[in-house]
Amino acid sequence: MTVMNVGKILSISFERPLLLGNVAVKSASQVISTYVYSVGLQAGRYDFAAAVGLFQSVVCVAMVLIANKVANKLGEEGIM
Repeated sequence: MTVMNVGKILSISFERPLLLGNVAVKSASQVISTYVYSVGLQAGRYDFAAAVGLFQSVVCVAMVLIANKVANKLGEEGIM
């Protein structure tokens, strides 16, 4: 379970930062999902937003694979 949960480190819910963020705290409350929303949908740069989302997914997959290798080296059961 830990190996699979490592991939969720970069993902955070979209609603909380969007609804609780305002102009005063926007620089501190912006996360990847709200950044993709503001750049992709509001500014109309769909290609850049898709690239950021793809990069986040690739990083998460890499983190899962690294955590799996570490678990296997420690003698624990991994996903493969």
